[in-house]
Amino acid sequence: MLVAACGSGSDTKVDAAIDAKPIDAVVADAPAPLVGLGQRCVTSQDCPASTPGCLIKPGAAAGFCSAICHMNAMFMTDANSMIAGGTDVSLDDPKCLALFTGGVTGVPKCNQFVNRTPSGALMPNTTYTVQAVCNVACTTANTCPSGMTCNMGNCEY
Repeated sequence: MLVAACGSGSDTKVDAAIDAKPIDAVVADAPAPLVGLGQRCVTSQDCPASTPGCLIKPGAAAGFCSAICHMNAMFMTDANSMIAGGTDVSLDDPKCLALFTGGVTGVPKCNQFVNRTPSGALMPNTTYTVQAVCNVACTTANTCPSGMTCNMGNCEY
């Protein structure tokens, strides 16, 4: 409890009791910023060595730091250009978990694909190679680390 006394030099004094947490308790309650996977970035220079890539969605002002979790993943399309099978990159989720400091506020997953070859629109009956990188997915309650929002199952800045 904090007690404040105010006066103007006269005999009239006002005492007020304010019920507030001490400053150190307020600071301890604030969530720690993410370091590594999920850390806010504008360029790769903003990221630590453990998560050296800055993933930014087209049109976004900022993204988050990430790392490759599966170097040479592949998938195939069917006659309708729909994904019909491929590498199970979820087996690499533990690599992403090891890089995540967000606790239970997000779900680290190896499920974001970059550097797809061949590029362009998906074609029928084609095999593609990709790099899978770590992503921060929303929890089942649609929560994300502080500062991020849940958008279509993924946490974003």
